[in-house]
Amino acid sequence: MAEYLLRPLLFRNDVGTLHGLLRAGTGIGQVMELGVEPYLADGSLVVLFPQWCDERFPLYALYPHRQLRPVKVGAFLDFVSALTGTQPLLSPAAAKRRR
Repeated sequence: MAEYLLRPLLFRNDVGTLHGLLRAGTGIGQVMELGVEPYLADGSLVVLFPQWCDERFPLYALYPHRQLRPVKVGAFLDFVSALTGTQPLLSPAAAKRRR
């Protein structure tokens, strides 16, 4: 296996812009699968290295500590958990309250 030193020419922190640039053929990029399913399905994006173990991108939900979490916060966390197929890691205090 050969190693290459890459010098990125463009950094984006807006996922919509990144997807547009990649779909326009400006280069290659590492993106989360979440959100690119339609582009993979229509062929405007392709997976170049399927054997490459993908990086896990952390997702944090920060909200004020309360004894009773607002219903909309809980609904959002449940939505993200269902979408990603993972369970949230809770602080020790939050985990204790959930029991």
